[in-house]
Amino acid sequence: MSAFMIMLVIGVGLPLLSLVFSQFFDFLEGAFDGDGVSFGSGDVQVSFLPVSPIAWCILLTVAGGLGEILVRVTPLPIYGIWGSALFAGYLVMFGINNFLIQPLKRAKNFANDDNSLIGTEADVMEQISQNGVGAVRIIGKSGAAIYSAVAECAGVIVQGERVEVVAIEDGKALVRKIEVQKFSEGANKKQ
Repeated sequence: MSAFMIMLVIGVGLPLLSLVFSQFFDFLEGAFDGDGVSFGSGDVQVSFLPVSPIAWCILLTVAGGLGEILVRVTPLPIYGIWGSALFAGYLVMFGINNFLIQPLKRAKNFANDDNSLIGTEADVMEQISQNGVGAVRIIGKSGAAIYSAVAECAGVIVQGERVEVVAIEDGKALVRKIEVQKFSEGANKKQ
């Protein structure tokens, strides 16, 4: 087995193993969150040497596959094949890492940050019955999400009403009517 074939097997095998045995690889979650060697500021950063295992698997896969092909079809000397394969693998890794992996990491999905939704207004999409579950649409910075919802206090909240998110617990939004809150605030100001 050639070195290129070993690179190809490792580059394809590690991601497959992590999919098959995901519960065994959970301890690695977040271990490689950095950007590696990167330059830029704010949302515009270019990573020249990523630390992401998936980026390195991409390099191994491309370099191993291209190297194996070049060994079989070209009369290039071995150092030329190694240089070409590694350069092509690096270019593909660089492109995928900077234009796919890193932008996806930087994209903030507000639905995953439940604390930022507390205090947000939402529209009732499906009636919330007394001691029952309905649905609300919450609009955050990155878009809208539909949550199962329960009412904070007894009563029915009908479809179309505006509510405020009090908490998010176990994927369900705990909500209260906005009108009740504004009325009680107005009553406190009059006193």
